Amino acid sequence: MPDHYHSILKHIEQQVTLSEQEKKAFCSKLIYKKFRRKQYLLQDGDICSHDYFVINGCLRQYEVSPSGRENTVQFAFENWWISDWYSMLHTQPSVYNIEAMENSEVFMLEKNELEGLYIEIPKLERYFRKIFLNTFVSFQKRMLFQPPTVSL
Repeated sequence: MPDHYHSILKHIEQQVTLSEQEKKAFCSKLIYKKFRRKQYLLQDGDICSHDYFVINGCLRQYEVSPSGRENTVQFAFENWWISDWYSMLHTQPSVYNIEAMENSEVFMLEKNELEGLYIEIPKLERYFRKIFLNTFVSFQKRMLFQPPTVSL
């Protein structure tokens, strides 16, 4: 298996153990892509169809307010997943942009391929559940530590 799969398989192995056959099946569904600094992976108005795993680089997810202010939702660094799951689950246009903050390499995993992998390799469903729960907890903690909004 090519070297660039090492980081994602190592990340998965921290949560679940896959057989060699399961690793090959999983990796066969991944799309490897490089993005240049300032290049968009997703733009608001588009329907998100992929989950992105950062091999290296940095991605930023943000929305633009009606006044034109950019509000960063999250950053994704090496070994992080990022996507707009609301857009994917509901097949609705995204309100977010996902942009490469620096030259980045990612694996893209298409939603329907992921759903098929959940059936083919149930351990992956457990892995992604753990990832989603950790992400949710991080968002909750972030909300608790944000200073209150002051209206004038």
